[in-house]
Formats: sequence, structure tokens, C-alpha cells
Amino acid sequence: MPIGRKIRYVSVFGVAALDTFRAILLRLIEWKPAWPAIPQSGHHVPAGWREHHRKLAWRPAHERGVLVISMRRQSLQAAVLVFLVVAVTSSVSAQDRLAQIASKKTISDRDRAVIAGEVAERVGRLVDAGRNSDRRASARDRLLATPRMKDATTAFRNAYADACGDELARVTTNDLREIAWEAVHVLEELDNAGTAEALATALKSSHADIRYRAAAGLKSLHKKLEKNAAVCRKILRALGAAGAKEKQEVVLPMIYRAVDFASSKSGGNLANDSAKALNKIFEARLKEQAAAKRSGGAHRFGCRAARKCYAAASSEQQKLLMRHMAGFLTNAVNRYFDADTVEGHRPTVATMITNIEDVVRAMVKASRERPPGGRISEAIKGAGSLADKERAARAAMGDLTRVLARDPWNLP
Repeated sequence: MPIGRKIRYVSVFGVAALDTFRAILLRLIEWKPAWPAIPQSGHHVPAGWREHHRKLAWRPAHERGVLVISMRRQSLQAAVLVFLVVAVTSSVSAQDRLAQIASKKTISDRDRAVIAGEVAERVGRLVDAGRNSDRRASARDRLLATPRMKDATTAFRNAYADACGDELARVTTNDLREIAWEAVHVLEELDNAGTAEALATALKSSHADIRYRAAAGLKSLHKKLEKNAAVCRKILRALGAAGAKEKQEVVLPMIYRAVDFASSKSGGNLANDSAKALNKIFEARLKEQAAAKRSGGAHRFGCRAARKCYAAASSEQQKLLMRHMAGFLTNAVNRYFDADTVEGHRPTVATMITNIEDVVRAMVKASRERPPGGRISEAIKGAGSLADKERAARAAMGDLTRVLARDPWNLP
């Protein structure tokens, strides 16, 4: 039997035995002798009954019999024992079973097995808590308390985070939202690269807020993941797949930000992988817009991520990025001049057009080509009627299309 499982069984049995012993003592101290009650007035009272109780109440304690003294001594002894048992039980509960391992600078395989067994037990308590908020909070705090110990070493925190990632990955997709939420909360709070793959698993959750929080957690781990390119690429693939399937507009921007590894110091080494993830998301979005027969644009965080990774991406990924951004720009222009577009919504679409056009022109310059002189956004902001603005914007769009039809993009 693995050492972690042995420790789990022994610890559970010990705590259960202490709890049982304490319960028995508490029952003892609460026990009272079944003295006959004095009948209330108005009821028949046997002869001599009240006189008997009156004499017993006023007699000195040492004359009432050995039973009174014996019960007092037993109650005092039981109270002392209960106090000691409660103190010992509280001490056992307060003491972390991983405290000795936490201070080690080198974690052995045996230590990892013990950590894994303890974490499995704690995660089990979290899952068993169900909808009980107090039990969930207790289980969550127990998981987070250990790595926050004063003497906890970096090696221990890394090993503990790895164990939590392994155990909590399956919990992040739990059908019960409250359980999945607590699992992702623990992974975020650990703030360790060892939880990245578990957070990537959480992107598959059926709950939108869980997916959002998982993407936010991955974004916060960018700097800690810089030295592990293999894990970063795995995370980017997961983000690309999640973004392509995402239907909630509130979640997608956070996925874009999580994909944007180019913001970190070593992001250039992951630029091509970031571009792949973005292109997968962009393609799905454009297909969705075409299927719904509605025009639209791209979110500003998606535009920013594309702009940052473009220069260091491969020529193939650069072509795809340019094709997708040009498609978003065309859709946004069509949206602006659509007769069904509400007048009050046009300023929002105009801002979207400006953001996309800025990215496209920056990409053109990054490829050492010259963008056209006229800008679509300036044509929209110009004076005149809506029809005049449309003619000027379409002309500027035509100039840009001719530039993109040349090398290195060769767009149709």
C-alpha cells in the first residue's frame, strides 16, 4: 500500500477515535441523576413528601449521603478530562501533517507520495462538502494554509502545487458550480506554474465564470511559465481550442489576454504558437459571423495580441493573421454602413474599425511594406452625409486591399 494512503487511513482513524472519546465524556458530564420531581401545587402529594425534600435541602452537604459528593467528584474529573481531550484534539487538528516536509529544501519521492496522499484527502473533503458553504470554505482554507506556512520552502511549494494540480484538474469541470469555483480559486491562489495544466483543463467547464477565471489564472502565470516552453505551447493550444468554441462575449477577451504571451519577456519565443492560437480563434469567429449572416469586428484584446506576435511569427502564420484581420475590418465597415445599424451604435463600430485598421497598418509596416495613404477611420470621421462617408471609406478600403493583394500576403 502506498505510504500516502497509509498515512491517510491512520490519520482518519486517530481523529475519529478522539472524536468518539470526547463525545462519550461530554455525554457523561451532561448526565444527571433521575431525582423524583416534587409535585406541583394542586396535585395530590403523598404524605411526608414535601417534608422529606425540605429536610434534605437544608441538611449539610456531608450529611446528604455519599452520592452527592461522589457525583460532584465525578463531574469535576469528567470536566477536566473533557478539557484535556478537547485541547489535545484541537492541537492535532491545528498541526499540519505536512509541516515537517514543508521545511525541507529537497523533496524526495517518498515526500511527494506523502504530499499526494494528504492533498488527495483534502480535495476529497472539498468535493464531499457539496453545497455546504461552511464545509467548502474549511476545505479550501485547509488546502491553502500549508504552502503559506512561514517555513515552507520553494521546493515544497512546487511539489505541493503539482499535487494540487493533479487532484484539482478533474474537480474544475465538476457539474456543481460551487465545487468547481473553489477548485479554481485554490489553483489561482497557489500562484504556481505547477497549476497551469489544471487551469487549462478548467477551460472545458460548462460554467462561463469558471472558464473566465481559468483564463485569468493562466494570464497571471505568464512570467512563471516563461522557462517552460513545452508547457506554454500546451497551454496555448488549450486556449486556442477554448477560444474557438467560446460563445460568451465576456469570456473571450480574457482568453485573448491569456494568449498574449508576447507581453512577457520571452514572449518572442512563443510568438508563433500565440499566432496559431489566435488564428484558430479568429477563423471560428469569422465563420460564426458568416453563418449568422451578420457583420462584426474583433475585440481590442484580440487585435493587440495579434499585433504583438505578428513580427516574430512564421510567414504562414503572418498570412493567416493578415487575412483574418482584413476579414474583421471588412465586416466592421459593412456593419457601420448597414441600414439596420442603430445610429447610436455607430460610434462603437467606428472605434472598432480604428483599432483593427491600426493593427493591419502596423502589420504591413512590420513586413517592410508601405500602407496606403488614406485611412478608413478618417473617412468615417469626415464631414458629409452617411453616403459620402461610405464612398470615401470604400475607396480607402480598396487601396488597402490592393496592398494586401501583393507579396507577402497575396490576399484575394
